[in-house]
Amino acid sequence: MDSNQEEKEKKVALKFFSLLNPEKLGEARKLFTLNCRHHNPYVADGIDALLEGIRHAQKGDDMPKDGTFSVRHVLVDGDLVAVHTTLQSQSNKSLGIRQIHLFRFEGDKVAEYWDVTQSAPAGVPGASNMF
Repeated sequence: MDSNQEEKEKKVALKFFSLLNPEKLGEARKLFTLNCRHHNPYVADGIDALLEGIRHAQKGDDMPKDGTFSVRHVLVDGDLVAVHTTLQSQSNKSLGIRQIHLFRFEGDKVAEYWDVTQSAPAGVPGASNMF
């Protein structure tokens, strides 16, 4: 795959994160193929269900209310883009979540999506090392 296509895929994956607020989730839908598959076992089939799950999770008790979202790493290999992100509490640096997102592309759209989440539990000795 040429580097121009990989760069386009990287930009689409990063754009997804800029649209992760309730007002823009509809725009995020346009980044995915019509039959995009996701692999989150907590969410029903379909990209619309995934986006609704994201909307619901953003309101969840386990999300830091004073969190700062950061993209830490982006790796591109052919039609795959992996993005490492964190959402870290500003008042307690050892609280938050980190995620790995994997996007598989068909052309300029996401055809398959995986996410792996790790919460930073309170009271463990190495929680601040997660960030």
